[in-house]
Amino acid sequence: MELQCTQVCAMVLNETKQFVALSLLMGIVVKPEISDYWSTNPLLKGSIFNSVMSRNRFHSIIQFPHFAENSQFDSNDPDCDRLIQGQTCC
Repeated sequence: MELQCTQVCAMVLNETKQFVALSLLMGIVVKPEISDYWSTNPLLKGSIFNSVMSRNRFHSIIQFPHFAENSQFDSNDPDCDRLIQGQTCC
């Protein structure tokens, strides 16, 4: 179980770094639409976005950010901090 958690955390950390790097790069290489960074159009192509992360994965991270381990959250506990979802990370 510990090995599985370590592997998942490493994957999440690596993917998070990729997401942040691509987001920063979007500030340097400006294109009209987010989907243009993954375009196959020869006029828009020429960046590394396709090789780092798929467009669908990037969109899902933007759309559904998740920063907490749900097993640590007990909604029935009256002393539970409801902000734990935003405070903890793997």
